[in-house]
Amino acid sequence: ELLKAHPSQPCLHSALGLAEIRKGDLQAAAEEFQKDLQASPVCAEARLGLARVAIEQNRISDAWKELDDAWRADPEFVEANAPTLWLGWSPEKVDHLEARVKRAEPEHPAVAVLTAALGRWRKEPVEVFERNAEASSDSRSSKPAHQEEGLAKNGSARLYSEGLYTQCAQALQSRLQSLRPADLVLLAQCSCHAGDDRTGFLASERLADLSPQDPAGWFWEAKSAQRLAVSALVRAGIVEPESNKVHLLLAEAYKDQHYTGKAEEEYRKVLQIKPDAVAAHMGLARMYFQDMKFDAAIPELQKALAASPADPEASYFTAEILAYRHQYAEALPYLESGLKGTPSSLPRVHALLGRVYADQGRTADAVSELKQSLSADNDGSYHYQLYLLYKKEGNRDAAVAALHQSEALRRSRLAKQRALLENAP
Repeated sequence: ELLKAHPSQPCLHSALGLAEIRKGDLQAAAEEFQKDLQASPVCAEARLGLARVAIEQNRISDAWKELDDAWRADPEFVEANAPTLWLGWSPEKVDHLEARVKRAEPEHPAVAVLTAALGRWRKEPVEVFERNAEASSDSRSSKPAHQEEGLAKNGSARLYSEGLYTQCAQALQSRLQSLRPADLVLLAQCSCHAGDDRTGFLASERLADLSPQDPAGWFWEAKSAQRLAVSALVRAGIVEPESNKVHLLLAEAYKDQHYTGKAEEEYRKVLQIKPDAVAAHMGLARMYFQDMKFDAAIPELQKALAASPADPEASYFTAEILAYRHQYAEALPYLESGLKGTPSSLPRVHALLGRVYADQGRTADAVSELKQSLSADNDGSYHYQLYLLYKKEGNRDAAVAALHQSEALRRSRLAKQRALLENAP
């Protein structure tokens, strides 16, 4: 949908390619990366993506070629986005990559970059999210005047379209205060892609001031601010390594950015300091639950319930897992505790109770529970379950009404998703 709405958006196929990698379809991912390279042979995102595919397929020489080409096109981009090569991997798989990097021929420009990036990732991940702002500013301000003029003549929009994000940002940064909104969007995009989140934040903040209704300003401001916040939290963790609150905030920040491995490490640090920290156990449980790692989630939920008996959220997630395993009778006591949660959490509890009662043949009770969940039905799924129950009871009119409402909610959700994609920066 986004590609249809913005067919000229540079390196957009690479974003789709990364999504295909997460799905496990390496062939589809490679095809998307190649589409970007056909449009712009120097698109560093596509090169980085093809390197990830090659590593996954054990074609290491091809991976080095793609990484070297990406580094020659935009070294800052590669340094800032190197973790793309191993995001989502287990620690053991990252260890294996690190070993292969150490065995690689030193003449590859990317070897030193990856070695440093892996070191930062493991020990001091500050620079993964934010490069040193002062050093960045100094290096850019010290460029010769003729080089700045050359960058300007190249056209920042063309540099962006070719995936040369660092050069694009360099061409615009010195004029930040006088840029038009369209150029501020460009500067924010290029800076964030190149790993300079400080400049990205300043550009998007000014854009939001000049054009409050432009979603691009708010999007890039939020994105850069989030990464700067992570960096600040990492520094706080270094200064106060025994602060469980800092590690908890850092874990949540990593989780929001989908760095699940780093989030898990931070949650574990919280539990080393405070073993009965319910928030840390619940953070781990939510991550495992979302990844459907239920065997890992259950022990964390049990520890959370041991520290806080009848905790409504821990009880609800436990009931969800039991229901998934068709252990409906065992789920009921946990659902009773879940009903003591906040008003906003109750619809999902009623919906799950409806499923449990339906499985037990208690159709009338199931209908009653599902009716109490309808206020939170954003995609029509609750109304559809109600339709099936009415149909089972022989209540044709109620079944037809529930089905129509389910279809209307589904169409509405799709329309909202299309609108978001069309208005995406």
